[in-house]
Amino acid sequence: ALVHAGRSYDRAMAERSKRHHYVLQLHLRAFACEQARVATFDRRDGGCFVQSVENAAAENHYNTTRTADGSSSDAAESLISEFEGMWAPALQLVRDGDWLADPSTKVHLAHFLAFQYLRVPRQRSAADRRATFLTRLELAAAGPRQISNDMGDLGAAPEEASVLADSTRNQSLDQLEIQLPTNQHLRSQFGLMQRLALMMEVGYRWSAIRWKRCSLLTSDDPVVLMPAPDHPRWSSIGFATAGWIQLAIDRHTALLLT
Repeated sequence: ALVHAGRSYDRAMAERSKRHHYVLQLHLRAFACEQARVATFDRRDGGCFVQSVENAAAENHYNTTRTADGSSSDAAESLISEFEGMWAPALQLVRDGDWLADPSTKVHLAHFLAFQYLRVPRQRSAADRRATFLTRLELAAAGPRQISNDMGDLGAAPEEASVLADSTRNQSLDQLEIQLPTNQHLRSQFGLMQRLALMMEVGYRWSAIRWKRCSLLTSDDPVVLMPAPDHPRWSSIGFATAGWIQLAIDRHTALLLT
């Protein structure tokens, strides 16, 4: 199972959620007006519009997974909603200025930061590109048969491994594109969340910054990793190499990890 949460994953289709957020609603509400609406700027076309929090930073069935019998499940989305319930009080404590009083608050905040960073579409696209690159290397070195064997070692059903092997035989390497299933994205996301959260808890100094006059913005990729002044320009930035990590909590408060 993707996640064992002590509950049945079998639900009626009518009860399943459809609209799934990749930026948590509890975060978006902190930037919304009283009517729970946010002004949105689209960097791709320069358009501006107002939309509800329910529609912002969301896609249909973004976290819908497939179970062993082939049916769809929203169990992951339900579990994420439970996480939101745990993280909301910690974020409120930051706004109130009391977040250092309870050590568990930083634990919840670290998991929130890690989870939000990992769940956006940009991260899923990056995972697909990595899978495509590695699969092309494997095909060039060993061919479709080895791809099939590797998938079997990873627990894929024989028919799934065979389908992928057959699909790669008639494609040139530069045409091959891998799109990982949602199940795989979520497995990686939940697994990495624990490691990244621990890295932030012990490896960074935490502070909250408040502005009285300035108003902060958020985005569809709200956790920002910034390079250190001496960071090589040719090198990528990750949680282990970032100079600082920042997240706007609301319009006047931000978390800063250095």
